[in-house]
Amino acid sequence: PKKTLKYYGGNYDTFVQVKAENEVNQMKQYEKQQADIKKIKQFIASAGTYANLVKQAKSKQKILDKMKADGLIEKPEEPPTFKFNFPECERLPSPVLALNDVGFAYSGEMKDALYKKVNCGVDMDSCVALVGPNGAGKSTLL
Repeated sequence: PKKTLKYYGGNYDTFVQVKAENEVNQMKQYEKQQADIKKIKQFIASAGTYANLVKQAKSKQKILDKMKADGLIEKPEEPPTFKFNFPECERLPSPVLALNDVGFAYSGEMKDALYKKVNCGVDMDSCVALVGPNGAGKSTLL
């Protein structure tokens, strides 16, 4: 199958709708093309050696060859499905994460520190929220 990059305008919902419509249309075109090919092949096979049908059969064969040369419509592929199995993990002893006297400064000098002497512990039952204004060092701490 030939892989191509397709651009879709709009948001994700529009993308899903347009992609589904395109797949339905492609499937209809594919099925019609396959039916046409089957019909042509049946005609060629049934023409046999009848003198009056041989010319028509050759013409139909040329049509079939041209369809193949121009590229046949590919059957739409089902997207792969993924299944993940994560084993149950054992309970970890507290703290899972411990910060003791943590500090950070971009300059390396503690007088410019974004934070100093941070102490905290996180266990498996903890819910943590880092809040602060932009540039306060939340991502840097993580």
